[in-house]
Amino acid sequence: MPDEDALARYFGFLETEFGAKRVKLRRTRSARTSEPTVLYATLTTAVSISYEVREAYLDVRLYPLENGKVPSDAVRGLHGFPLNHIVALKTKADLLGSAYDHEDLGEPGHRLEPYFERVVDNLRRYADHFLRGDFSLVPKLLPTLSKRAGADD
Repeated sequence: MPDEDALARYFGFLETEFGAKRVKLRRTRSARTSEPTVLYATLTTAVSISYEVREAYLDVRLYPLENGKVPSDAVRGLHGFPLNHIVALKTKADLLGSAYDHEDLGEPGHRLEPYFERVVDNLRRYADHFLRGDFSLVPKLLPTLSKRAGADD
């Protein structure tokens, strides 16, 4: 089962390719086990990555920094811009749900590694502009976030 160190290995490219720093999180041992989470911050963007163990799902969210600081929502993994919403603006073909949903990734016990690699690839390919501080797509994302939150009239 992946832990926070495993997540950091998969997403370490954020440090080498984007100059991100890993942000230290204060979490209980139980929280680290049931939902391993890592948080990175570039000069403009925070990236929260949490693995939902029961669902076999990687939840990746991006946040613009607020006055150069990581927003408190990012520390808690709330709100933000979900990677899948960013991917959906470009293509539906690369959307990823849970590792359980992807038989094409192999046998159930061996799906996590290829699943994680595809999430990493999606982050690199579709969120590159966010990681570099270009939030011009935010207006296109807001309607999808409103619908998901039930804020539509």
